[in-house]
Amino acid sequence: FPVTIAITGSDTTGTGSILNPFKTISRAINASTTSDTIYVRGGTYTPGNKIYVTRSGTAADWYVISGYPGETAIVNGSLSPKTHYLSGTFERDNRDYVRITNLVIEHAAVGGISLRTTSGDCTYIRIDNCSILNSSSFAFKSQGSGNDHIWFEYNLVHDSHNNWSGLGAGILSEEAISLSSTTYFYVNHNTILTLS
Repeated sequence: FPVTIAITGSDTTGTGSILNPFKTISRAINASTTSDTIYVRGGTYTPGNKIYVTRSGTAADWYVISGYPGETAIVNGSLSPKTHYLSGTFERDNRDYVRITNLVIEHAAVGGISLRTTSGDCTYIRIDNCSILNSSSFAFKSQGSGNDHIWFEYNLVHDSHNNWSGLGAGILSEEAISLSSTTYFYVNHNTILTLS
């Protein structure tokens, strides 16, 4: 079922409904189940940590995190950890059939979206129709020999790798979009502008 968050919502008294939304994406993820859709209402959200996607979908019914139709949902990643070169505002590890769409992800302290393989592989992941802006290091990174069927399409990537957050050696990436040891990936119809 759809789970909704809004800047006027509450993680304490909210239920995730359209009339009584949660306040944070992390709370909505924790309350959701397999193949749910999370709708992020318009406004700017600044999470105090990374947003760790801990749910999966199925081949017939993907798990989706989406901006609410007709509204602009902005996720500001300036408070995300800067401890690892794979750190992202959104991170996924050992998840399948997940889609992130129609979001603005801006001002990431390291990266915008990271697919890691610490405890397992990421398969069938789709990132589309997002704007990933002003990332200190990368916009999107997939690293792991088991990651496969990754789509990155119809996105705007603007001003990545500018190191606004003062990343040290070994953390700052060299790419805006990076797919390392990833099998079956599709990078199509993206716009990439002003790379520092």
